[in-house]
Amino acid sequence: MHPLRAELEIKYYGRSYFQWLSEQPNIRSIPFLLFIDDFGVHRNMYKALKAFYLTPAGLTYRERRYLDNSFTLTLGPYGAKMEDSIQVFKKEIWTLSQGIYVYLYGVRTVITASIIVFTGDMP
Repeated sequence: MHPLRAELEIKYYGRSYFQWLSEQPNIRSIPFLLFIDDFGVHRNMYKALKAFYLTPAGLTYRERRYLDNSFTLTLGPYGAKMEDSIQVFKKEIWTLSQGIYVYLYGVRTVITASIIVFTGDMP
């Protein structure tokens, strides 16, 4: 039997993180979809680039299709390892998933932005 998602999150983040979150008066969460794409710069696709895009998960299918709603994280050059391309944005995504303090309309608020789905279009 597979463990529950909540059990995996507690194992990964630790109980103290969730206790800290529960003590915050104002919290907002922004879930994202991470889309990984392999595409060729030339017609024959011999040398493919790898692109990573973030899209807010709360959008409708129609809204997600607009280019304005996709944010390019990085382009991985031909021949680069997937791990090397991910290292470019890993620290920042981790920081956002842990939560940062911002002021929304003059109110101190914790914002968490985490990737909830990984999708891809690779040959």
